[in-house]
Amino acid sequence: MATRRQPLDRARSTAGRILLKILLAEEFGIDPASVELLAPAGRGGKPELCWVAGPGGPPGLSANISHAGGEVVAAVARGASVGVDVEEHAATAFAGFDDIALSPAERAAVALLPARLRPRARTEFWVRKEAVLKALGVGLRGNPAEHCFAGAGRQFALADTRGQPGSGFTVQLLRTSPGHSAAVGVAGCTALSCHELPLAEAVINNYETKT
Repeated sequence: MATRRQPLDRARSTAGRILLKILLAEEFGIDPASVELLAPAGRGGKPELCWVAGPGGPPGLSANISHAGGEVVAAVARGASVGVDVEEHAATAFAGFDDIALSPAERAAVALLPARLRPRARTEFWVRKEAVLKALGVGLRGNPAEHCFAGAGRQFALADTRGQPGSGFTVQLLRTSPGHSAAVGVAGCTALSCHELPLAEAVINNYETKT
């Protein structure tokens, strides 16, 4: 089973890096081929960005990539740490997931829903948690149940209440295809202006062929 999944994982990883280059090209008006992406330091780390076309690249950039099923999501933020996550609804539907991943209030909110709506609800809770944990730089080393999004709207902000710089965050759900949920989180700010750029598969395939 693991061997069969490897080609798909490589394809999604490649698509994520291409998406990231396209995002940078859109944002800064540069040639995507001039952007070098350094491999993340350690499993689950974020790709590092460096400009190879010349000195003086924009400072304070953060990037993150996530993929699941047929979906690939990439995000770039200026002046803050960004995390992004996408997940299939079916992937959170195993026994014990709610007890490990959700807070008591979130578990109660899911239990009140009709059975057909529960997969999407629990997955929306999960992708927001993972996006925030990535943005905070702890990933799954952090406890996802510590963050509660019960009653949260499409965008949710938590101010710094501990007197520690950068401990506040904002998280927002993203548009995605049926059967998936996705979110982006930014650490160190409580106001997020999110510009989404959905790209067709043909664009990705064409760009991959040319590069």
